[in-house]
Amino acid sequence: MHPPQPPLGFGRTPAALAFFLAVIFFLIGALVLKPFFPAVDDALLNLISRGIGVTQQPSEFLFFINVSLGLALKQLNLWLPNVPWYALLLETVLFLATWAFGTVVLDRLRARESLTVAGLVCLPSLVHNFAWPQYTATAFWAAQAGILLLVFSDSRPRARWAGGVLVVLAGLLRWEAAVIALGISIPFGWFGSKGLGSRKAKYAAFAAVCGFLLTAHIFDEAYYASRPEWRTARDYARVHNHWAEYKMPAYDRYESLFRSFGWSPADFGMYLGWYWLDPKFDLSNLQKIDRAVGYDWPQKLAHWEIQWAGRAFFPFLQGLALVLLLWNGRRRWKFLVPNALWFVLVAGGLVLFAKTPEHVLLPQLFYLNFLTVVLTYQDPSPSTEKGPGAPGARRFSKFLLLSCLAATATLMVRQDLLKNLSRRQAEKLFAKSLERLHGGPGRLWVLWNTNFPLEAISAFD
Repeated sequence: MHPPQPPLGFGRTPAALAFFLAVIFFLIGALVLKPFFPAVDDALLNLISRGIGVTQQPSEFLFFINVSLGLALKQLNLWLPNVPWYALLLETVLFLATWAFGTVVLDRLRARESLTVAGLVCLPSLVHNFAWPQYTATAFWAAQAGILLLVFSDSRPRARWAGGVLVVLAGLLRWEAAVIALGISIPFGWFGSKGLGSRKAKYAAFAAVCGFLLTAHIFDEAYYASRPEWRTARDYARVHNHWAEYKMPAYDRYESLFRSFGWSPADFGMYLGWYWLDPKFDLSNLQKIDRAVGYDWPQKLAHWEIQWAGRAFFPFLQGLALVLLLWNGRRRWKFLVPNALWFVLVAGGLVLFAKTPEHVLLPQLFYLNFLTVVLTYQDPSPSTEKGPGAPGARRFSKFLLLSCLAATATLMVRQDLLKNLSRRQAEKLFAKSLERLHGGPGRLWVLWNTNFPLEAISAFD
């Protein structure tokens, strides 16, 4: 029998240490890194929320971000227009999620090196999300942290409801991210919560979170329905994402279909670049094409291979952790194995039937990595038995896992630091070219095109 773990208390040492760790990480990040939006989506949402370029005044219509959150951002931008509220929102949610992840690690391990494990587990994801704030990735990170608090909350209602708040924040940032995170966590929530406080209280909190998210989603749909022009704009974006990014059809494969709508290869390329001013890109035509085209499996698998490049250390680390679990004879493998299999099924569905960009793929890898490492590293009750489960073997397992975890964290942080440094140098060159174009100080407005990527601008500029 394992001794019961101490309850997860937000006024006690684990939460206080995790808060201190998150503050240190963020201060270091602010000194070393400069946040950039990794894709044009967030850059455009930032401009819409601030009323720059796309709209004449701050707007609450941020497409896939819930309009209730958009209304708050709109009001803040009306009060203090020179503050980058959108970027601050993403970084604030990231800080809360990092605090929650660290609290869970420190509370569950209770070992001398638990602070080191917490740092190595949280640091790669924190650096990546801090340097490249992206609303979908931030939503995944917050939802996963909230689910961990809900599962490991024991009998402490403050931790349980803090987890619920994080999941709700994630759902407001991106509804799909919260739904996917909850779906992936089904076996973890079922098996992992056994013996950790009242299940009824957790189910009540889970039901309240789901009810709030569903209500917010219905409100969002109704709000857009009251503004037909914005609803149409979001419908355009949804159709574009569905068949141009999820199904990924090649023009050659459906050439007769595209030509029946008057599309040439050049038109196809223009639409992929989000151009739809010509009548041939009418919403009804796009919806008909969406219904007619299927999934282009070779193209999707090629896209998956590109995204997977350089990420092989994740399954290696998780495989090592599972081997160590089996070698040490711990019963937690009975939970981790079905959870890992379920994760593979859900992740496989995402790969086959949805797009898998970095901001969708990486959070899932981080999450499974977190669960596997933490539950493997968690120390059972002291044992004097001989064999694989003996204390000496467990110390070797911990050392091996900690070494691999440190190598993985170092590799990921190095990649993001070098990439961020390169982006900062590109920003300086871009600023100089704008100064030459403008010929003096002042504000210069430039239309976005392929030669002017909005991602070249810092998230806080």
